[in-house]
Amino acid sequence: MRRAARAGVGLPAGRVGVTRPAAPAGWAVAAGVPEAAAGDGVRRPARPGPAPVPGPRELRWGDVHVRVEQLAGADARRVFVLVHGAGLSARYFRRVAARLRSAGDVLLLDLPGAPGLPAPRRPLSVAGQAAVVHRAVRASGGGEVVLVGQSMGAQVVVEMMARWPGSYRAGVLVGPPVNAAERTLPRQVLRYLQTALHEPARMWQVAVTDYARTTPRWLLGMVTAMLAYPIEARVAGMAAGADLVLLRGAADRLVPAPWVDELVSRSAARAEARTVPDGAHTLLLDHPGAVVAAAAGLARGLPAAVGDARGVPAVVGNDDAAAADLAHGVPAAAGNDDGDAAAPPRGRSAAGRLP
Repeated sequence: MRRAARAGVGLPAGRVGVTRPAAPAGWAVAAGVPEAAAGDGVRRPARPGPAPVPGPRELRWGDVHVRVEQLAGADARRVFVLVHGAGLSARYFRRVAARLRSAGDVLLLDLPGAPGLPAPRRPLSVAGQAAVVHRAVRASGGGEVVLVGQSMGAQVVVEMMARWPGSYRAGVLVGPPVNAAERTLPRQVLRYLQTALHEPARMWQVAVTDYARTTPRWLLGMVTAMLAYPIEARVAGMAAGADLVLLRGAADRLVPAPWVDELVSRSAARAEARTVPDGAHTLLLDHPGAVVAAAAGLARGLPAAVGDARGVPAVVGNDDAAAADLAHGVPAAAGNDDGDAAAPPRGRSAAGRLP
């Protein structure tokens, strides 16, 4: 059992010079930035240097749109990829992102159908969302990656780590759903309402405004995909050498402690459970330090990418076709796209509580 980090740890912001790579084939930059010539090499300095922080850009792949904002941090060899939940946007990750910049670059994503982005014609499965995030990460540069996902975003993180184990070796799951003992829509709505009473007012403000800007059809499709995703089976498909931290608030009725302990025991990765005593489901606005401590701690355990090396290697084979299939919910083919053999499932329990 690892010793759990104390909630509330914060980190100051930093900045580093970055040369942005071209988007991979199949993507178009839809925010007025022309697509660069072929090639996705990255040249990023290993030491900090002054540079402006670029604004958001929109990537388009068919009818799938994603908004990407890359914040330069103190160490370009690390990149924290922040994945939001269903019906929400990257803005509730802002506090976490600001603090993580002292440890590395930060990639904020607005997934397809998020407020301000069109929804694809067909709903995305969790695997489809994972493929979109994977492509966005590859389009945005190098560095060793730490994935951070909240709620349904945690499912996306699990899928990425299980499907591309050679590319993603560290992840933080904040409030990972859905409790297998209560995997029905009525029960989840009840648990959501019970938990929402313990969320801070500013989270209510973010949720209400984001939900109001999301089409009901798309939101229902996302919730349906979330309920269908077998997260307990996918954590068992992770690489044995990967690291995983599962965070929950003590007041989170959606993600009870026994459910998190079950995920830890099923995980093939080195997994650890942490509970924030006065937290609810979201944690990002009222307890950003707990999330930052978990992510920064995982980053310190990763080997730093040096020189021009990418932390996210190109997928072997036809990545465009694989991502296209996944984007519209076609089940992933057997095996791993990047050629890494996942270790057989093994149980591990390392549950702990934050003081």
